[in-house]
Amino acid sequence: KIHERTFELKHYFRDKVKDDPKLILKTPAPDDLSGAIQVVEVVGIDVQEVKDRLFDEFGIDCRPMSNFGLNAVRLSFAIFITKAQIDTLVNALGTIATN
Repeated sequence: KIHERTFELKHYFRDKVKDDPKLILKTPAPDDLSGAIQVVEVVGIDVQEVKDRLFDEFGIDCRPMSNFGLNAVRLSFAIFITKAQIDTLVNALGTIATN
């Protein structure tokens, strides 16, 4: 059940951001290549700024990923995360992407 829930959250998140040209998913889509951890880039904004703004303005903690040419944040969708919280995250990323 834990496995199923984390994949449900992964798919929910990916569906929410997949058509936004300012958000680029860096994690492979297939379930055999990724799970509850997703990495997303906010185009044109330094990852540390994205991480800081997510935390300071929205109370969302994540890990900045800048090694190996990445400029993206790592997000973990544990079983206790709700779809409403993912909606808040997606809205926050959208706000950051446009400001």
